[in-house]
Amino acid sequence: ETFVCEKTPKIFYEIPGYKFFHTDRTMQSRGGAGLYVKDGIDCKEIKLCKEVVQPEICFVEINCNYTKVAVGVIYKSPLISYTQYAVLDEILAPIITGYEHHILMGDYNIDHLKPNASDCKFFREHVTEPFDLTQMITEPTRITDSSGTLIDLLLVSYPDNVKISGVVDVPAIGDHCLIFSSYAVNKPKFQPKIIVKRKMDNFNVEQFKNDIAFAPWGSLSAFDHDDLDNKITVIENIYRDIMDKHCPKVEIRVTHPSSSAWRTEEIKNLQNDRDKYYTKFKKMKKDEKQLSKHDINFKAKMKITENIYHQLRNKVTHAIRQSKIKVFDEKINKKLKQPKQFHHALRTHNVVDTKTAPLTSIKILPNILNQAFLSNNNASIDEELLAEEITKINNKPIHSGPQFKFSEITGLDIKKIVKTIKTNACGVDDISAYFIKISIEHTADILADIINSSFINNFFPNRWKEAIVKPIPKVSNPTQPTDYRPISLLPAFSKIAEKIAAKQMSHFLHEHKLLDKLQSAYRVSHSTTTALLTVTDDIFKAIDESEIALLTLLDYSKAFDTANHKIIIAKLKHFGFCDDALAWVTSYLSNRKQKVRTDSDSEWEFIQNGVPQGSILGPLLFTVLVSDISENITTGNHHTYADDLQFLLTFKPAEAANAFHTTNTVLNNIANYSNNNFLKLNTDKTKYIVIGSQHNLKTLSAQELPPLKLNGDILERKNNVKNLGVIFDENMFWTNQINTIVGKAYGRLKQAYKFRNFLSLESRFNLIEIYILSLFNYGDVLVGNMSGRLANKIQRLQNSCMRFVFGLRKYDHISNCYEKNKTLNMENRRKLHSLILMHKISIGLAPEYLSEKLVRHSDLHEYNTRGRENIAVQRVNTSVRSNTFFISISKLYNDILPIIKENRQNEMSVPLFKQKCKTYLTNQQFSHLPVS
Repeated sequence: ETFVCEKTPKIFYEIPGYKFFHTDRTMQSRGGAGLYVKDGIDCKEIKLCKEVVQPEICFVEINCNYTKVAVGVIYKSPLISYTQYAVLDEILAPIITGYEHHILMGDYNIDHLKPNASDCKFFREHVTEPFDLTQMITEPTRITDSSGTLIDLLLVSYPDNVKISGVVDVPAIGDHCLIFSSYAVNKPKFQPKIIVKRKMDNFNVEQFKNDIAFAPWGSLSAFDHDDLDNKITVIENIYRDIMDKHCPKVEIRVTHPSSSAWRTEEIKNLQNDRDKYYTKFKKMKKDEKQLSKHDINFKAKMKITENIYHQLRNKVTHAIRQSKIKVFDEKINKKLKQPKQFHHALRTHNVVDTKTAPLTSIKILPNILNQAFLSNNNASIDEELLAEEITKINNKPIHSGPQFKFSEITGLDIKKIVKTIKTNACGVDDISAYFIKISIEHTADILADIINSSFINNFFPNRWKEAIVKPIPKVSNPTQPTDYRPISLLPAFSKIAEKIAAKQMSHFLHEHKLLDKLQSAYRVSHSTTTALLTVTDDIFKAIDESEIALLTLLDYSKAFDTANHKIIIAKLKHFGFCDDALAWVTSYLSNRKQKVRTDSDSEWEFIQNGVPQGSILGPLLFTVLVSDISENITTGNHHTYADDLQFLLTFKPAEAANAFHTTNTVLNNIANYSNNNFLKLNTDKTKYIVIGSQHNLKTLSAQELPPLKLNGDILERKNNVKNLGVIFDENMFWTNQINTIVGKAYGRLKQAYKFRNFLSLESRFNLIEIYILSLFNYGDVLVGNMSGRLANKIQRLQNSCMRFVFGLRKYDHISNCYEKNKTLNMENRRKLHSLILMHKISIGLAPEYLSEKLVRHSDLHEYNTRGRENIAVQRVNTSVRSNTFFISISKLYNDILPIIKENRQNEMSVPLFKQKCKTYLTNQQFSHLPVS
């Protein structure tokens, strides 16, 4: 806070050796914001996109080591409402996207030692969360005799770059402490490494396929029909020999980051010349006083050197720009019609963020990592309890329908399945799925014979049960095994067999409705979105009826690792799997082993329990394991998605104590079920949230409620919980959810802005659709009741994207850009996605639990009215529910369907409905334009 106004004499605030950037105070006796920047630092003031009175803002661009950093100071008077920070939504957007690094300081007059206070929440919702900023100061910055407050803040975009920060008391300056920090702009030093890869420079697909076609496949007939392990060894050897011939392995020592494609030899030479003259000029400048005494022409020589440096610098800049334009045009802009190559090029050239490997090598021995990863799989179990549970399952009546057995497959089945394999990662056989895909026309029948033999002999090949485990860091500086996540790599051939088996098993389980109806994982037409939609609808219905919803999210610890093989087999038997099918699944699960690969390999370790991580069949077998959990939940509502279980109970405020007791009973039943099935519940991560209207929650807060317990531990109540990737809050306002996505979207847009000038308009449009706006697609059908303020925040993000696409400045209007491309705004995008899902529900292409929520007028009466097939929209009591999916979208669907159906009597397919619906919404949005 400077107190500076335009009448203040400069002598009062100027400091020799520093530039002073400032915004004059707007109040009579207080205010003003400013920055001092040391002379010699390349900097300039950043003009704001709009003028604001409060808060007072000053931003400066600092050019540091060829990196531009936006440094800002903000001051808000304590006499002004904290709601004025809402203006930063618009002010910060172009700054966040225009610079990679951001540092915001100042006296914000919001006490961050009280995070639950309304002003602090407001600040988080409008500033830190939407723009993904982190507040680094943790100590009080204004201390009086009676209080200590943290009102002087340091906000940064990359907290890992802050090497030190803190507070220091300097009484002579004022009644605030000074905050300080050291922020590193330089990138971490590259660590040399050795990589082994196949040399694909001269790889010829047709020659490879030809060699595969004429390989000695006849040698397989030398083995017995059931000798699958040896047959697979032969297949692997044939593939590897031909791969080694066409793309041999090479070992490369990487001592520095790979040079960008645009950095040609000519540019490198120019850069060397530029740096040479820059070094020479700096040395001459340093010794100017001494050398100019002895050489009267020294200053002229120094000026010539400086001019040569400037010429070379400009030449390098121009050459780099031209080279980048050429490379981006060839590698990205011309690949738009080849989506795979286009997106690969975007990642390669760092236009979009990529998940990169850690810079430091893994220092934990691979054997120690392997044992840590298997601690749950190989934990001892209670054999007596296991026997009791299996007996209990065996005593249940077996499914009365037809038995399941594996069916014979053909080469055509193999070809279809291979197309669906997405990853090209190599397993223990060192054969990528890529080589299998390009040659499958010659090997499909051979693989079909192998898999059919596997089904006939009830034997899953041992080679396909070996996994290579890659440890991936979960934290920035991993120091112990728990800091790593194990990623299992299985042979591509095994995934083909698993996909075949999983397809047949899934069809049987779903056809006979053997799995829990409320299990949404690994089922056709089911998803996390459909699961969340039914849960949120139940919650909104409760709020509308003046009830409260108690939602408990249970977390299993390493559930896939502890899944018991014998219990899975017993439950498959209960579902009607024949003995041969059970024997094959037993073979699939048993005698599996893994080793960890870092710089070296660990020893092989056998896996006693658990379904294979990274497998195709494993997740399906896990859903079989937990398929009967609903038998233990006799009240309320529950939903499962793989190992995610949630329980919902709704009640009137006066019934709260009883509802908590009921929930505890259900939790106890779930705990007993989990214990009997050897699944470990994680009480530390199991949370609950109480959801309702603000009035009802206030009423509830006056009551003394019993704690929720799980396995004797008291569960933590949260104000916000992440449920299948979507953040729920106590009032279902979606504030944290929207802010989180907006922050992530601005981060991606900021990354893309560095390359805007090298991408074509079409490439930019494609990029923002797939990598930025798509972030809002997930769960957008849930948030129809969000406030207009949040909707505006999302729309401003799309506006920023359109400015990026069309190269507009922050002051330019953008409505004509939407009109030019007939681009749907974010509101209409949400409507489109919601209407498509409603259409799927309407025609039976959605889960049963959603279809049951739709009631048509024909279900309520027999009158032959025009709208008898329309959805009967429920009456609602509150505006909160009126904007939710099953209310607002049902009305919209009823209105739109007759218009876009155009007297068609048959059901519209989903693609046709999507096309017609998009056209309708586009015409509505641009109804002011003449029809083209």
